[in-house]
Amino acid sequence: MTKQVLLFGAFAAAVLLSMWWLSGIVPVIALNWRLGETPSSGLGRPFLFWLGLLAIALVRDYVVRRRDRNAVRPFAAALEPEIPADKASVMQSSAGLVDYTTTLGSLGNRTVKVTLHEVAGTRTGPIFRVEVSCECPWVLDMRRRSTFSRLLGWAGSVVTTGDPELDAAFVVQADDEIAVRHWLSGPGVRNNILALFRHHAVASVSLNGVGSDRLLRCELATNNPSLPPTRDAAGITAALCALAESAESCATRA
Repeated sequence: MTKQVLLFGAFAAAVLLSMWWLSGIVPVIALNWRLGETPSSGLGRPFLFWLGLLAIALVRDYVVRRRDRNAVRPFAAALEPEIPADKASVMQSSAGLVDYTTTLGSLGNRTVKVTLHEVAGTRTGPIFRVEVSCECPWVLDMRRRSTFSRLLGWAGSVVTTGDPELDAAFVVQADDEIAVRHWLSGPGVRNNILALFRHHAVASVSLNGVGSDRLLRCELATNNPSLPPTRDAAGITAALCALAESAESCATRA
C-alpha cells in the first residue's frame, strides 16, 4: 500500500506541474505573488491528506503485516520442525484492501494450510483459519456458544450430542446427525474438540468442500487483533489432523 500511495503522490505532483506549464499560468503566478501568495497556495490540505494516507499505509505495511507474519510463523515452524522458526516459510500478498498471510505444509499425509487475512478499515479484525485435508463426506459446523448459537438452538437446527460438557462448549449443525453424534462420542474426538474450544481459542470447526477439496477447518478467535494471543500451533494442527482422520474412519465404517 505504501508504494501505491507514493506513486499517487508522484502522479498528482506531475499532473500539477504539467498544468502549470501547459495552461499559460505565468500571468496568474505573477498576480498571486503580488497578492503575497505562491503557486502552491491552497495545496496545504491536499498535501496533509496525502501525508495521512502515507502514514496509514506505513502502519499497514510495516506494523500490521509484521504482526500478521509473527502470528502465522509458529504454524510454519510446526509444519517444518527441521527449519529454524525465524526461517520458516510465510508468504504475504495483497488484493485490493485485503492482506493475506499464508503458510503451507503437511502433517503426516495431510495437507495443512494456515491463512490470516485482514480487510483494511473493518472493525471485525483479521480472520485466522487453519485447514487440513479431509475426505469425510459430512457437512458439519461447530460453533462456540454465543447469542447467535442460542438462536440456532431455538430454531431447532442444532444437533444435541447428549454430552452435557460438549453441549455447553459449542453447538453443532450437521447433515448426518446420527453419524456425527456417534463420532463425537469417541473419547479421542471429544478430548480434541474440547481442547480446541477451551484451550486454543477456536471460534468454530467446520467440514465442507467438494471432492478432493474437502477441508476440516478451524477458525481462531481474534478478539483483540492489536495484541494477538500466543498460539499453540503444534497442538492446534495435531488436534485438527486427528479429528480429520477419525472423521474419515467413522464415515468409512458407516
